[in-house]
Amino acid sequence: MRKIYEAKEPKKFTLIQHRRGREREIGPYTLEELIKYFSYTLEKGNSWDRKVNRNPKNINSLINNLDKAEDAATGNGYSGVSYTLKTDEPKQTIPTTESKFRKLIQSEIKKVLNESKWTRYAATDEQEEAISVIEKWLKKLNMNIVGVTTIGKSPQTVILDLTYQGSEIYIPSDGFNSGEYSVEVNRQELRDDSNISGFDAFKDAIGNK
Repeated sequence: MRKIYEAKEPKKFTLIQHRRGREREIGPYTLEELIKYFSYTLEKGNSWDRKVNRNPKNINSLINNLDKAEDAATGNGYSGVSYTLKTDEPKQTIPTTESKFRKLIQSEIKKVLNESKWTRYAATDEQEEAISVIEKWLKKLNMNIVGVTTIGKSPQTVILDLTYQGSEIYIPSDGFNSGEYSVEVNRQELRDDSNISGFDAFKDAIGNK
């Protein structure tokens, strides 16, 4: 009697990105999917340090090369960003006095960041949160990001492309974290006007009425 063998599904992994005391889960994905997800990070790191392997053969090698890539791309050898592999061990619950509202906000931010494929281009926490907010605004306007570019030395400015012929959003390293909006939309700086909301100012700059 001939035995029938079922194809074994590739193993999936979840990585944890550590940045300035914050954690973000990425996955679960196969090794191949993770390499594709982090292709930009590995490519950029390799452009600074040829020892960064853009096609690691196992999950431990991927984590090691991601750490090297993040550090290499800063130009000074330290990025403050690292990765670990999530295990099945339960996390210890630490009592906290955080308000329910703050927990809800943090939960929503974490959800958006986990769903986004553009936030990984951010060099700072402020950029990361700005990108997630802009993605929400674009979703309300039925618009999408079609590409991304980074310019300048670390921390770099992130440019989000809305079309292939222009229509760009510039996000500096401090994101929205200043006395006035410092994000530029179509070369127009978003001003903090108490008479209108951030979304309305963004919609006007985009040209969506």
